[in-house]
Amino acid sequence: MAKYKSLEKFKYGNGTQSLSTEEIQQEYENRINGYSTRVTDIYPYLIDRDKVSYNQYPLFIVETLKINELFNEIQSESKTISTIAKALPGIAQMGYINSLLQDEIYFTNEIEGVKTNKEEIGTIIGDSVFKGKSKNKKRRLESTIRRYQDALATKDIRIDSLQDFRTIYDDLLEGELLEDVLPDGKLFRNSKVYIGGETEVIFNPPANEALISIQLNNLIKLMNDDRINFLERAFITHFVFENTHPFRDGNGRMGRYLLSSYLSQKLDAFTALSVSSSIHIEVQKYYRIFKEADALSNRADLTIFVTEMAKIILEGQRRVSENLRLRKDLMDQNWSSLHNSLTGLSKPELSVLNILLQSKLFNNDDSTGVQDRELIRFLNDADHKNFPKETVKEAIASLEEKGIIIKIKSAPLQHILLDKYITKEPNN
Repeated sequence: MAKYKSLEKFKYGNGTQSLSTEEIQQEYENRINGYSTRVTDIYPYLIDRDKVSYNQYPLFIVETLKINELFNEIQSESKTISTIAKALPGIAQMGYINSLLQDEIYFTNEIEGVKTNKEEIGTIIGDSVFKGKSKNKKRRLESTIRRYQDALATKDIRIDSLQDFRTIYDDLLEGELLEDVLPDGKLFRNSKVYIGGETEVIFNPPANEALISIQLNNLIKLMNDDRINFLERAFITHFVFENTHPFRDGNGRMGRYLLSSYLSQKLDAFTALSVSSSIHIEVQKYYRIFKEADALSNRADLTIFVTEMAKIILEGQRRVSENLRLRKDLMDQNWSSLHNSLTGLSKPELSVLNILLQSKLFNNDDSTGVQDRELIRFLNDADHKNFPKETVKEAIASLEEKGIIIKIKSAPLQHILLDKYITKEPNN
């Protein structure tokens, strides 16, 4: 299979002599007029070698065999992840979702150079299981976390108007931005920004709100066109939103949120919450494919961008699958060991122990781990053990007295299984 090259690289031919302007033009026409090419109504802003922006070329994608293969693999891997996850007990599933959400928030900020604390993020995620929208002053990142949780729960998020972009932006980044970088137009920025800074310009996006609105209105039409593969739409949306750069700050975080929420509608939640961590691992490639797609010399050909973004998502999925299998094996191994070594425990004590084991193995750290009130509610549910609340509390107290679990927090109350009872290496 011949490797698809950008026009910028194609012009160098076999490496000994550059192709002529006419030959490059012919190749461009062959690509954009090909049978497997999708040409859009979106004209992204592209930058030349003198750092001047133009939007004279329509965005297009050659739907190559490689892209189709990657899209099929992503959907297949999503089914694999769902199958593995469904075989897990409820607390384990929820624990891993919380861990992925914790990483997603942390890494989407890290990519932008915004420093956050994983434990603080985890604490808000853990508390959000029981709290509705806070009436008191919100903690940092609380709105961001709830926006992701809502996206996973709703599954039917649509953007039908320019106002929808602003509503999501305000909700996602509430309390995260300084006053002097908030939008200065009715919905978006109405002033120039320079990506990379004024002394070292990397990219010039649309200069004002009117131009931004044109770009996003055309994007909305594409986003809601069900004739286009949803993954293709997701990656195009990610590029066009970043290329348009409609806000003065927070564009990267919102762009990755849009991608994550898009994937959550069609794929599994685990895939949707591995976007930013996957990008973070390959962040240099991420920057490179944006830079290449933004280059005027490549004439709005998004084929390589879509191909490489699909690879990033697929590799993230494979890490999730592998990690889920490993944690499940560890859970089964540890539960067998605990059940055999801690004899004489009551059924409620064993049930509490089982949940705390799941929590320990499927959460990244104790900040997102199961709290006592959640544990009590779970075991009191008729679909599970249906133990009375007092019985569960007594079982927790008994396990603490026996030195098997320990209290790590009082408000809200939280116990964890001691590390000495857990093996974190799988049997050979």
